[in-house]
Amino acid sequence: MNAKMNAGWIIGMCALAVLLAGCGGGEPISDPADVAQRYMTAKAAGDGDTIRSLLCAEREATWESEAASFGNVDARIEDAVCTRQGDSEIVSCTGAIVAVYGLDTNSFPLASYQMTLEDGEYKWCGEAS
Repeated sequence: MNAKMNAGWIIGMCALAVLLAGCGGGEPISDPADVAQRYMTAKAAGDGDTIRSLLCAEREATWESEAASFGNVDARIEDAVCTRQGDSEIVSCTGAIVAVYGLDTNSFPLASYQMTLEDGEYKWCGEAS
């Protein structure tokens, strides 16, 4: 093989490897526990763009009200740790959203959330029942 053919073969194989890696073999490209924690952090911050990107299709119409939940207060996540329950689509989170209303501080404990796999990514779909 001459140098040009060898270089072309190597480039072609690299392109194939990148293409195959991008296919993901059907595995989810997001971790449901990470998505739940990112969602709750975005909710406390009133980050509508992030909230909308992490909501499941069934709840997408609620993104504005979700983003406004803590809109008029200083809110933050404290001590949040989210863990997937086995292989289920339920994620349990500890910690809280702490919101300061003037001189009052309220704590809203995190709970268990239903995650849904859509188009290869986990999405937040509300509190688990």
